[in-house]
Formats: sequence, structure tokens, C-alpha cells
Amino acid sequence: MLNDIIKFCLKNRLLIVAVYVVLLLWWGFTLTKLPIDVLPDLNRPTVTIFAEKEWLSPEEIENLVTFPIERWINGSPWITSIRSVSSIWLWIINVEFDWWSDIYRNRQIITEKLQSINLPKNSKTTLGPTTSLLWEIVWWGLSSPKWTVSPMELRSIADWTIRQRLLTIPWVANVLVMWWEAKQYQVLVKPEKLIQYGITIDEVLKSIEQSNENRWWGFLIEWSKESPIRIIWRTNLASEIKKVVVKNVPLWQAQIAWGGSMWGGGAGVNYSDLKTISVWDVADVIFAPDPNRRWDALIAWEPWVILRIIKQPDVNTLELTKNIDAAFEDLQKNMPKDTILTSDIFKQQWFIEWWLSNVEEALRDSAIMVLIILSLFLMNVRTTAITLTAIPISILITFIIFKFMWLWINVMTLGWLVVAIWELVDDAIVDVENVFRRLRENSLLPSDQRRKSLTVIYEASSEVRNSIVYATILVVVVFLPLLFLPWVDGKLLAPIWTAYILSLISSLFVSLTIVPVLCYYLLPKYIQRRSDKLKFDPEENKNLPIWFERDDTAMIKKVKNWALFPIHFSLKHPKKILIWALSSIVITVTLFMQAWKEWLPTFNEPTYTTMMYAPIWSSLEYTKNMVKEVSAKVLNVKWVKSFAATVGRADADAHASGVNSSEFEIWIDTDIAKKKDIENDIQAIYDSYKWKALFTLWQPITHRLQMLISWVRAPIVLKLYWKDLDTLQTQAQNVLAAMKKTPWVINAQVEQELKVPQVAIYTDRDASLYNWVNIWMMNEQLEMSFMWMQATEVLDWNERYPIIVKYDPSWKWEMAALGNTLVPSWYEKPVTLNQLSVIQKTEWQNAISHDWAQRRIIISWFVKDRDVVSVVEEIKANIGNIKMPDGYFVSYEWDYKNQKEASQRLFLISIIVIIWVTAILYWHFRSMLLVWQIFLDVFTAFLGWMIAIAITWNVVSTAHLVWFISLIWIVSRNGIMLLSHYLHLLKVDKMEWSEEMVIKWSLERVTPVMMTALTASLALIPLLIAWDATWKEFLNPLATVIFGWIILSTIVELFIRPWVFYAFGKKAAHDSINFSKEDI
Repeated sequence: MLNDIIKFCLKNRLLIVAVYVVLLLWWGFTLTKLPIDVLPDLNRPTVTIFAEKEWLSPEEIENLVTFPIERWINGSPWITSIRSVSSIWLWIINVEFDWWSDIYRNRQIITEKLQSINLPKNSKTTLGPTTSLLWEIVWWGLSSPKWTVSPMELRSIADWTIRQRLLTIPWVANVLVMWWEAKQYQVLVKPEKLIQYGITIDEVLKSIEQSNENRWWGFLIEWSKESPIRIIWRTNLASEIKKVVVKNVPLWQAQIAWGGSMWGGGAGVNYSDLKTISVWDVADVIFAPDPNRRWDALIAWEPWVILRIIKQPDVNTLELTKNIDAAFEDLQKNMPKDTILTSDIFKQQWFIEWWLSNVEEALRDSAIMVLIILSLFLMNVRTTAITLTAIPISILITFIIFKFMWLWINVMTLGWLVVAIWELVDDAIVDVENVFRRLRENSLLPSDQRRKSLTVIYEASSEVRNSIVYATILVVVVFLPLLFLPWVDGKLLAPIWTAYILSLISSLFVSLTIVPVLCYYLLPKYIQRRSDKLKFDPEENKNLPIWFERDDTAMIKKVKNWALFPIHFSLKHPKKILIWALSSIVITVTLFMQAWKEWLPTFNEPTYTTMMYAPIWSSLEYTKNMVKEVSAKVLNVKWVKSFAATVGRADADAHASGVNSSEFEIWIDTDIAKKKDIENDIQAIYDSYKWKALFTLWQPITHRLQMLISWVRAPIVLKLYWKDLDTLQTQAQNVLAAMKKTPWVINAQVEQELKVPQVAIYTDRDASLYNWVNIWMMNEQLEMSFMWMQATEVLDWNERYPIIVKYDPSWKWEMAALGNTLVPSWYEKPVTLNQLSVIQKTEWQNAISHDWAQRRIIISWFVKDRDVVSVVEEIKANIGNIKMPDGYFVSYEWDYKNQKEASQRLFLISIIVIIWVTAILYWHFRSMLLVWQIFLDVFTAFLGWMIAIAITWNVVSTAHLVWFISLIWIVSRNGIMLLSHYLHLLKVDKMEWSEEMVIKWSLERVTPVMMTALTASLALIPLLIAWDATWKEFLNPLATVIFGWIILSTIVELFIRPWVFYAFGKKAAHDSINFSKEDI
């Protein structure tokens, strides 16, 4: 069938050229429309359940809410993880499902489960939006430098102008506003007036609530017309709220409130007379910010409103960012005077553009390297041009397939452009080199013996067809299992393998279709003219060795002369070659065992993300002041460009961050080379606060990726499980102390789940009964003292502001005065809180975390100047000396766990790949001896892989292990090409078996082998030189091992294969040639 494809293309040459031209023009335009993102979708389908419930402690939330929900949803299908946090008033449960599950069906399952659970009264659970930290694509900032626009007005602009405009943009999922000055209408009630008038706080609340609603009273019918009757009560004026009637009280009681004696009776007063008491009489009505703010934001040390824009899944980030920027331009024109709206805080677009810029640079440099090598070897513009056409056409066909398969382009799929550029020309090199050689041989024949050029091209292409096809099948066989790697490493690396497979299949297709056609148009006449100019002297040709051609280029002659030494050495010293081959395997294993191990390389971005954790008891103001202090010092570090920070947790944020936590985004203005110095300076600042706060310093994409996977802001995580909270905390501190004995551990910390101070009021029910006090009224009184209740809302066009009722702030007590709080009583006079209860300062748990409905605490840390695996193994030994309670268990997660699991999976995959490759090679050669010869070269060439790692960073990551598997096919491919050529010469040219023939066969293939090796190794130089540049740091390990392996595999091809084939291949070669279906 493949021969038929080549024949069809050569017969319909103009049609093939026309089709490719149309495809180039059409898809060249379409290519600019393909969606590009930072990373592939690494978000496991996750449903977030969160809600707030006043009055409940973490223990109560755990028992009444978290445990019931976890137990109820635990049996749902496809669930892989359940994590929860129960904190003060708040609970968050994250339910993760299998990668392949449908997120909307998962949400439906959880919703149905929640409807069947009996939760505390007035508690409502809410499902978070289908978003991810990796989908947080833009941060905006809003400020007023001279503060001529008040903080409350800034928040209103952010909420009701900017946020609403952003939410109209298609594919914007959510906008989180980080700023505490949320405007409110506050009714500040005076407790003494309530007592004097005999009015409860609940009456004030309900009167405001009921008086701010519009009502419908039916219709007024006038002849043939009817008009609805509505009473308009709703207002947006504070002065109108003051006039709301609360209650009518006896006039004598009002007089007492104005200065008389309430308890002495009302002699001489007409009790039928009433006095109307309004809100004005018992409270003040003001505009003020939210009194229970839980978040804030800063840029540098100045307060700013920060808006965090989150996209929906499966959206083109660059296109969406362009639409957001257009909205920014429109909004900026209409901003109030003396306000600043900026979009230069954080954009994922910047990361994409940096990566794209580096890809373009690396691709350009690699293409130049390929061009140089092809020109030196071929010394022919025509053959070089034909070979180079495989690069853009193969890439174009790959992107066509991507578009029709609805696959996305991201920095990982773009990575293969540089890594695989040499592979894209490899098939074309083999085909063009063979066609060129056969046409040259034909041109040197007498004119009456020459065959048609079309026939020669067809036969030359068909001659190498089988080896090319089997080599491509090997690609699919090797890479196909890697596409099904589970978890994040599979999702992260799968786009590379998908693009790699598709591009090489495209390259095969190009070599079978357009390459033979271009060879026909560009080569026959040129070669014939070139041959006619040569003065062919048979006597002169007899003096040349049989493996040299008279018209070889100077470069090819030098390569053949250089290759003669290893080939002769191989044939003359077989024992030394065998010892070297076996020794290389032992050395490879030794180097691998002593190398450091890690999971994935770290992204190297010109920015940092920091998490700061102040003491758990910290207030918002305390945390914010510390952030200001830290930001001033960080901005003094040389090359630090900007500093932005958010404090606490925004509304509808799926992460339970307290007011003691803050997230920094730090941008630097320098090249990557100075980044280590900057990082050390910033870390030194953080270390100076080690007694005041805990810090983490990381890359933003890595930080978001890590939070997405483990919900912990550190690369290494130890989870300690036990039922008793005090024991958990004690053992965690013991583990932390043992961990700090390891010198490579930095920023180690225990999750802040501690006992925190609380004021506990223990009510005496007998005292409340004696003093005629309703406990519910007492609770309400105290809640109003420190908290607030929302009565209703004020509507101002499309803006909505709450009306809250609370006590006047002047009534916020210190601890000593708390007991003197007056509580309404149905008795003669109000009583104090001291008369009804015992007030004590105690402690309670600030938060309780679960994994799979089991209590756990996290110890996290970073590693510096050492690999993760060896550090964790050392920590394990230290922790083993700690006495733990019976029934506890420990789990090491994130980098360590991922590396271990990935290594195990890749080991199994490598076994499968070797079995598959063996089957394919045997299917092709029909000889296990020939298959064994190829695998000897494969395992010997592993030494180059390990040497390259050892002389660079001596770190073996999952990326190295993946390429360890993938490189099996590279060496196997070269073996197929060389052995197939040997067999072809034996079968077609009927050559005799001898050392001279082996030398001839080897030197005939040395040109394409060396061209492939040099184009591959030199094309990878851009990735090897700028190893720490953004995006290149992830592909540098791949380029390193390919570079080392290709160099050594080329040496193996010249030193080992000739002797092995000559010594052990004669019978196997004849058996392979003579094989037929009748032999089965």
C-alpha cells in the first residue's frame, strides 16, 4: 500500500504540489487562530463545597457538618480524594474525581447527595464555581493616590462598575475583589436607649426590614383602564431610614427616657397617651465599611483594590486576555478623576509570551544548525531545500491534526518543536540521500543502460520505505504507553508525546508524498549534468576503495575517513569491544544509583510568589502592618521591580485562608542569571522574621500547580494522621524538630491548626430564670455588641448595599468591662452579664483538617542544594526515633510521593515498551539474533544518557526517565536503518560476506547516520546553552540526555555494530532474507 502511495504521488506530481501549496496558505493563516495556553489542563475534576455558619466552633462544624457530608458522599462514584477544613464559622470540602469523569455530572452527584443530609438550621452549602488556580489569569489594581476618592467609593467602583463589566466578557468565570472597605448602611444602636424605652434589638431590626419593602395593593379600575397600586417604601437615603417607626411606647416611659425615673411609677400620667419611637431615637444611621472585614490588598506598601480575574475551562487565554484588555481600555476612559486603574500586576499572558519568545529563538537557532549541517554534508542547495521542506510541512500537518482533534497548543506542545526538529528531517534525509545516490549511480551508467529517473526515484524511495515505516511504528509503540501516564506528570508530559507522535507520523507522510515529487523536479537533470562534467576514468576508479565515491563531497569524504578507524578497530579487537559494551552497562547502573532524584524540573520565571503566615491569633491590621514592613524591605532589594499582596480570604474564595495569611507577587527586572542572588536576598529578609511569621518563596506557576494538586503551599508534605488534636500538634512539633536537624531543609513549618484564645461565657440557667432573662435575647444582645445583623438592602440602580444593625462601636468592651454589659430583663430593671454567667478566657481549636474523613496535620518544607528523595529518606530515619501513639500513620506526599510513583510506573512502562519493541523488531527481521544486536547497542548507549546527567546537575527527574524510555526507539531506529541496508545489499546486490563488504555497507550508511546525529545534537544546543531561561529550564533535561545519548549511540554504531553484525549476523541475515510465509 505504501508503494502505491509513492507511485500515485509520482504519477500525479502537479496535483500533489498544488495540494501542499493550498494547505500551506490556508493553514498558515489558520495557525494564528489556534488557542495557546500556559500549561495543559492539570485540574482534576473537583467539586468544592463551602459555606459559613455563625456561632459554630470548628469542633461543632466538624461534628455537625463536615463528618456527615464526608460520610454521605464517600461512596459516590469516581471519587479519588476528599479533603476538608473546618474553621471558625467556615467549612470547605474539596472532592476530587477521576481525570476522565465529567465535571458537570460530578456536580450533579454532589448536589443530590447534599439534599439528603440533615445540616444545622439556617446553614446553606454552596458549590464553588468550576475554576482552578491555574485559571487565575489577570490581576487588576485600583487606587486613588491623593485619596480624593474615598476607600468605600473605590470598593463600590470595583464591585459595581469594573467587576460587572468583566463578568459580561464571555468565558470570565469569576472576579474576586480584595478590599475591605465594602460600603454599608450601618444602624448603630445605643443600648441604653433600648433599655430605657423597653425596646429589643430585634424590634429595631424587623422594623427596618419591613419598612424597606415595596408592596402591591391590587388594581385601581377606572372605566376601561386599570392601574396597579403599589406602596413605595424602599429608600436609599440614610435620613429616611432614621424616620422608620420602631414602636409606640407609653408617654410616661418616654419621659423617663428623657430624664425621669422609670422605676418609680408614672403618677399623674395618662397611660393612654403614647409616644412614637423611631430609629432616630435609639440609633445613628451612617455610611461605613464592613466592620467584620476578613481581607485586604496592597501594592508596595500602599492600600489598593485588587481584582483577581478567573477564567472558565477550555478557553484561549491569549484571546480572553485581549478581550479583558479591551474592557480595561474602555473602563479607564470612564474612571473618576484622581483614580488609577492598572492591569500590570499579574498576567498569564506574560508567561505565555516569554515562553513563545524563547521557543521562537530556540527554533530559529535549531533550524540554522540543521541548515548548516545539511549544507556541509550535501553541499547542494537542491537536496538541502528538499530536506528542509519536511520541517514546516510536518509542523503544519501536526497543527492541522491538533485542530481537528480539538487539542490545545501550550508551552509543552511547543516544546517538541525544538526537541524534535531534527527528527522531522530525519526521514527526508534518509529518502533524499538514497534517491540522490541511486540517481548518481544511474547517471554514471552508459546511456543505453540508464533507466528512467522516475523509476529510479520510485525504487530508491521504496528501498528505504520499510525501515522508515518500522521506525515510525516504533515511535508509536514507545510513546503510546506514555500517553496514559496517570496523575499530573502524565497530564503535563502527554502533550509533548502527542505532538511528537503526530509530527513524526506527519514527517513519514511527507517523506512518502511530497519528497519524492520534489526529488523528481529538482534532482535528475542536475545530477546528470554534474555526472557529464566528471571525467570518468575506469582505471582511476579502480584505485579507489570500494566504499568511496568519486563525487563525494569533501565533508562526506572526511567523515568516511574518520569512520574507518572505529570500524577497523571494531573488526580487529572484538574482545575489547565486548568488554566495553558490558562495562558501559555496569557504569550506567552505578551512575544512576548515586544520582540525585527529583520529580519534575522547576519552572524558572522572572517572578516569585510568597505565602506569609503571621501568628494564628493575628488580626487583619497586625498582618497588614507586617506586610507593609516586609514589602518596604523587599522593594529595597536590587532588581525587584514591584510588590503586590493580598491579605485574608475574599468572598467565594475556595481556600480557607485566615486574616493571618498573605500572598505576595514579586516581580524582578533582570535576567535569570542574577535571580539566585535576588532569591537569597529575599530569603534573608524572610529569615529575619522567623520569630514573627512563616514564609514560603516559590515560582507563581509552580505555586499554583502545587496548590492545585495537594492544596498545600510547599513542595514536600508530610501528613500525620491521628484522632486527638492535642496529640497531633505535639507529635507534629516533634517531627518538625527532627526534620530541622537535616541541613538542607528550609522554610519548614507545621500547619497552623492550634489552640487560640477565646472568651467563653458560661450561662447560669438558674440565674437567668431568677432574673427573668431570656437566653436567646441575651445571645442577641451580645451578638449585636461585637457582630451585626443584616436587616435589608438598599438598591441604588444596579448597586446593592446592605443595611446592618449593630451596637454603637463605643460599646465595644475590653475584657474587664464585658461583664458589665446590660442585658434586658422582664424584671424591674436590666441585669449585668456578670449576674447571669461566668466569663473566662480559654482556648479553642482554630481549624480541623481531614483527608478521607480522618483528622490530620501537615508538616511542609522546602529543600535547598540537595535532591528531594535523599532528604526525605534522611528525615524518615530521624523521625523513626520518635515515639508515636498506636494507630497513627504518616504519608509523604507531593514531590517525594510523585517521584516514587512516577518511577514505579515508568519502570513498568519500560518493560512493556521493551517487549513491544522486541516483537516489532522480530516481526521485521525474523531473527532474535538481529534483535539482540540492536538491544546491545541500546543498552550500551544508555551510558551517554547517564554521563550527560552526571556532568550537568547529576539529578534524575521524571522527565529524564521518560526520555530514557523514548530514546529506546532512537537507537532502535538507527539499528533498523543500518541492518536493513545490510540485508538489502545482501539480497539485491548479491554481495559476498567479508570484512570489506561490512566496511562498505557501514560507510554507505555513515553519511545519513552522521547527518542525523549532528543535526540532532547541534539543534539541541540552544536548549543546552540557555538552560535557565524561562521555558527552556523544563526542556533542558530532555535536551541534555538526548545530546549525550546521540553522541554515544553514534559511536556505538561505528565501534560495536560492524563487529557484532560480522561476527554473529551471517546466519541471521540469510535466515531473515530467506524467510517466507511458507517457512511458518
